[in-house]
Amino acid sequence: MIKINENLELTDEYITVGFPQTRDYGFSYNMDWKTKDKMYVATLDAYALPGQFRYFIAMFNENLEVLGTKTISGGNNIDYSLSKMCATTDGGVIYAGASKSSGSPDYDWDPFVHKFMPGDIVQVAEKTASPFDSDYWVYPNPGQGTLSIFTARKGVSVNIYGQNGLLASKHTLKESPLNTLDTSQLPNGLYILRCTDNEGYTENIKWIKKD
Repeated sequence: MIKINENLELTDEYITVGFPQTRDYGFSYNMDWKTKDKMYVATLDAYALPGQFRYFIAMFNENLEVLGTKTISGGNNIDYSLSKMCATTDGGVIYAGASKSSGSPDYDWDPFVHKFMPGDIVQVAEKTASPFDSDYWVYPNPGQGTLSIFTARKGVSVNIYGQNGLLASKHTLKESPLNTLDTSQLPNGLYILRCTDNEGYTENIKWIKKD
């Protein structure tokens, strides 16, 4: 997203939210705001495997500072498809789409409407109502030689553990929301990403590497 000034001229201020090797849908219409200090974008992660379809939301201000992010999923049992979003006059945002059980036929989707207030997006996922909310958007998953992480959490360290429970790789994220990690030295397999922020909150994320 590139910021445009009052004369409708492009500026050099921009923010990157999507990632390569993914199918990020609808930023052109999945963006809305009522006030400049609470602006919202959203997209569907359609690159994921069945049972992992989720959508990603971010809140930022007019200076393109990311204030909070959340990845919304139903765990391994619910797939989400995102259609529309609308900011509300009370500072929140409404998302609409469809969901289905990951084992259901492709045509068996049911509509949903979710509403979030700024606190739902800014506060750490550990404190939100859904146990499946995440502060980290990990791409691609499964992946190969590089791993991208988008988050608004600060001072994040990422420890990558193999199936044997041993530490395979250790990283410190930069303060920018989007970080890319080199995972080329890791053999194929299932890994656990243990992400810990500067407040001590930890989230574990499964990641698969395969050629």
